[in-house]
Amino acid sequence: MSTARRDLILTSLTASLLVTGAVVAGCSSSSSSTPEADGGGSSSSSGSHDTSSTGHSASTRASSSSHESTHGSSSHASSSRSESSSVSHTVATLATGQYNAVGLAVDTTSAYWGSPGMTLGEGAILKVPIAGGTVTTLAKKADPHSVAIDTTSVYWGDYQAGAVLKVSLDGGKVSTVATDKSDPTALVVAGGDVYWTNATYHIQKAPIAGGKAVTVFHDTETLNGLAVDATDIYWTTANGQNTAGAVKKAPIAGGTATTLAKVKQAITTLIIDAKNVYWVENNAGVAGEPTGAVKQVPIGGGAVTVLAEGAATVSNPIDLAVDSTTVYWVNNGNSSVMSVPIGGGTATTLATLNATSLAMVEPLSVAIDDKSVYWTTTGSAPTLGGVFKVTPK
Repeated sequence: MSTARRDLILTSLTASLLVTGAVVAGCSSSSSSTPEADGGGSSSSSGSHDTSSTGHSASTRASSSSHESTHGSSSHASSSRSESSSVSHTVATLATGQYNAVGLAVDTTSAYWGSPGMTLGEGAILKVPIAGGTVTTLAKKADPHSVAIDTTSVYWGDYQAGAVLKVSLDGGKVSTVATDKSDPTALVVAGGDVYWTNATYHIQKAPIAGGKAVTVFHDTETLNGLAVDATDIYWTTANGQNTAGAVKKAPIAGGTATTLAKVKQAITTLIIDAKNVYWVENNAGVAGEPTGAVKQVPIGGGAVTVLAEGAATVSNPIDLAVDSTTVYWVNNGNSSVMSVPIGGGTATTLATLNATSLAMVEPLSVAIDDKSVYWTTTGSAPTLGGVFKVTPK
């Protein structure tokens, strides 16, 4: 694979990928959790959670007349702590030989992801049983940046096709949801529509059955993460790579955007639940800042809480997931899979990845079900990445 091709893929994933790692081990933990005074209050917009969000772009480009409003927040303090855990975790390999496996999603039977391939035309959309088994190719000649699923289909933004595409969970004919020549990237399925961001700072949507793309919001900065609930869209911005970013929201129906939080570094992804917005910050290269942080802010605005930070627990984080009690993330800096309670507490190491097996370093995407945490890795020739899980979560 050419250097230019690899750089294009990694840049589109807004990741600073560093090769490190350690032997897969049992569970250990060390953490810090600190609320901070960064963030913003609510505006006229509101929100709550539908599990539709992604981390890790359309022909309609109507300019939005909306403007942003930013509000202050209150601050409070808490202590940090570190302790060990006796829980034993088991790491399983579900797939290997996957180059830059992106956009991981899981349902009750399978894990789904995209691979852009080492050269153009070699990419694919794939799945594997979560219990282990044979990898199935659902679509060939794909060039995905992200992947999302619903009960019937897998969806992805395809750079080379200039479109949002879909295929049945069992494979078959690939169909076009909407065209977009501006590089569809972060992608979410919610409420019968597909939402995505693109390289011209638009958040777009189209019916899952297919149709014309509609602009939901037009920002003025690079868009990274994306999440959607019943009333609002949530996204992260960056004014270029390795620069300050923000967490924002706006009504799906249109209107004023609200800045929920401002950060000193680009944010790669975010996710929501009924109460909060969560994100990871990759602070590599920012003088005086920790290597990364996991944070949350109330969905309606308020004080930002630091759930975890510091090189031991948050080292160049790149993706995250959340359930009713816990936030999970993967670290690219030290090749680890981590968790911390919602609201803050002790950060737990679920897995540290094997430095002697290059397929297991450089985690890229993460997903969860009720029992396990799943993640993908990037890999490089001749040893490619893969799909893995750790149980229990």
